[in-house]
Amino acid sequence: MRFPSQITNHEETTNLINEWRYKQIQSPLKVQSVKQYISSYNRISEHMNAKDDDDVYFLNRFDDVIKAMETIPSRVGKITDSTKRNYISALYQMGLVCEIDINILHKYSQLRDDMNKKQDKIIKKSEFTEKEMNLLNRLNYTVTAGENLSTTQWMYNILDNMAQDNESAVYKFCSQKDYYISEEKDKQQVGWFMTMRILMDHRFRNDLCSVFMTQEEDSYEEGNWLVKRKTGWHIILNDHKTKQEQTEKINLKLIDGPEPGLNFYLDLYYDYKKTYKDAEGKVPFINKANNVDELMDTKRFSEFIMKNNEKYLGSPIGTKLLRKMFYTDKYQGIISDIKKDAEQNLHSVGTALNHYAKNHSKG
Repeated sequence: MRFPSQITNHEETTNLINEWRYKQIQSPLKVQSVKQYISSYNRISEHMNAKDDDDVYFLNRFDDVIKAMETIPSRVGKITDSTKRNYISALYQMGLVCEIDINILHKYSQLRDDMNKKQDKIIKKSEFTEKEMNLLNRLNYTVTAGENLSTTQWMYNILDNMAQDNESAVYKFCSQKDYYISEEKDKQQVGWFMTMRILMDHRFRNDLCSVFMTQEEDSYEEGNWLVKRKTGWHIILNDHKTKQEQTEKINLKLIDGPEPGLNFYLDLYYDYKKTYKDAEGKVPFINKANNVDELMDTKRFSEFIMKNNEKYLGSPIGTKLLRKMFYTDKYQGIISDIKKDAEQNLHSVGTALNHYAKNHSKG
């Protein structure tokens, strides 16, 4: 079978994919995951000028797919390895369902695995590059013994140093309540700083791009919100990537952390952002450059994060890699032991976590 060169019926495609996965005794994909696969598929197909009546289905033209992927324009310049991996993962999944040539399918699988290994090397590298060291020196940041990109503690420290660097827009913003941010680059720096301050303690995906800020009490059954309450700032996500059911809503209090703390920064940021309400009077957490009325989409938000992380942290880390870095470090050694025990006792890692990793604390 073939999917159309441009997929427009998402529901039908989702059903086809999950029916195939059911036959293979695999769990169904989430709706948002399929949406991303379709978006990647459509973009590559369009870039290759693929047609429904082509003699050779474009997914079977592996070399042409790779060439097309390399030339897709990106707002951050050259397409990133993370984006390439997402494209390949999507095309591999679509190729599985379409049952394309097994040798071609293996090429997609091998390339995806190679990209995953490359990402793991980035996470586990033990030394800073010269570019990263120059950045750290400029921020008067001293690297402690054993500190490297396999942890996120150094990111906390760089953000704290930036808030104390009197040359930075972040410092001016935090120390002068009447400081008016007029330069676009300063707006971008402050917006990036606030985003990373949240992501340091809460490894959200790209859902922050759709968040509005408010201090009004409400149930907020629709949309995504940062709400200022007496107990601090809370985040409410009704629409997020991992949502499966209509009632699956995220509502949690953000971690404040050591002083000056996240609440301090969010209070200042909210006072500033209130001057940038959209046409409906809502206050966007982050919006497109030079456009106060329109939020970023997830793709542009991801590019915004990676571009600024490369500029200020020395590495184009996105939300996905940030999550992997943090949890790889946090669970190092634990999961490998669980996996080893699971293999020896003929059960899955999921079974071990759900049935044997009990919480015995009383409270």
